[in-house]
Amino acid sequence: MFNTDGASRQGITAGCGGLLRNSSGHWLGGFSRHLGRCNAYLAELWGVFDGLTFAYDKGFKKIVLHVDSNVVVQTLQSDRDGSVVGWRLIQEIQRLLVMDWEVRICHSYRESNACVDALANLGCDHEPGMRVYEQCPTSLSSLLLADVMGITTPRVISL
Repeated sequence: MFNTDGASRQGITAGCGGLLRNSSGHWLGGFSRHLGRCNAYLAELWGVFDGLTFAYDKGFKKIVLHVDSNVVVQTLQSDRDGSVVGWRLIQEIQRLLVMDWEVRICHSYRESNACVDALANLGCDHEPGMRVYEQCPTSLSSLLLADVMGITTPRVISL
């Protein structure tokens, strides 16, 4: 299973992150990237692009990619090119999707994986470029444990 996320702090700074786990939920690898200035939609797309590249480079041939942006999931599953915003990045993601592997993209709520949200926020805070984490960063270990145990934050929905 692979989760990606993007974070944008009021258009001032943005980051993305990804977390690759085995079927038991244990850490296989992760990354964060500082993106500079962009909106949340582009940060999410960067997370997907970097995540797919990361998984492919690690040799995975079958992944389920969970993204918490329903708009990004719908854009990537659509036959249309989408909006002008992120058009080139969407093309690059679609190029990755048709390579010699099987990728299924699913929507998941942000509350279902606090770990990847924390990685995206780490990306906002570090210097430009990508950081790869072979082991879970200490600052995320309690979040990963909660994810493995199935402990999630409740989603509040106004009626």
